[in-house]
Amino acid sequence: MSRNSNSIGKLTGSINNLPASIHRRALKIRDYNSHDDLNLEKTLREICKILGIKREQSQEDFMRVILFLKNNYSDLSREGIRQAVDYALTGKIEAQLEHYQSLDIKYLSQILNAYRDHIRKSELELRKMEKQRQTEAEHQAQLNKTPEQRREDCRTAYEGLAKYVEVNKSLPIGWSWIDCYWYMEANGLVTKDPEEKKMFADYVRNMIEQEKKDAIATGGLLSGKNIEKILNNKFDFAHRCRIEMVKSFFKQKINK
Repeated sequence: MSRNSNSIGKLTGSINNLPASIHRRALKIRDYNSHDDLNLEKTLREICKILGIKREQSQEDFMRVILFLKNNYSDLSREGIRQAVDYALTGKIEAQLEHYQSLDIKYLSQILNAYRDHIRKSELELRKMEKQRQTEAEHQAQLNKTPEQRREDCRTAYEGLAKYVEVNKSLPIGWSWIDCYWYMEANGLVTKDPEEKKMFADYVRNMIEQEKKDAIATGGLLSGKNIEKILNNKFDFAHRCRIEMVKSFFKQKINK
């Protein structure tokens, strides 16, 4: 198994353990049937033991709490409620821990409200990790391709772009620019002259410098710094030069 595959596996494990991921998978209270209600009651009884509530709660007490949960927290699950209590006890969410020997609705509400906020934050982290996993999976898929498959991808990207430009008389917003570049290089469609390459690199460098100035002028200081990183990283700069070379090639076709 490759290092990249191991990375994807570890990332998947981390994703599955996130509160937002557990929240997505679990059956929500709003979809419970009578059997699920019994399991929810069982979970509430377990929570009482975990919290150290020694006073016996009546059946009516549990039914009142279950009805309250159905009316106000139907988007949660019994697994989520159990996790919310665990998080409150371990300090992962801020909640009042004094229950006064009762599974009081107000007491439970402040724990679940804090847990909801935690879920929202976890959801943002989950989406970020899912995007990272998708990127790594796509990268792994590329690594697994044979040279013939890669050449075919590059040819397809170039021919698709050529067709788009022919029909629309403009460049698309996004494309597999690098695949196009490798096809063009392999077929002698980009210059190999060192002096011409240097002149084009200077052209791209001036373009990026102007983009940085424009970003800063419009209040995008962070964007300006991110743009500057391209200039300071030779690999990122070479990547950008290849993209601009493809665009320049097809712009000339459009302007003919």
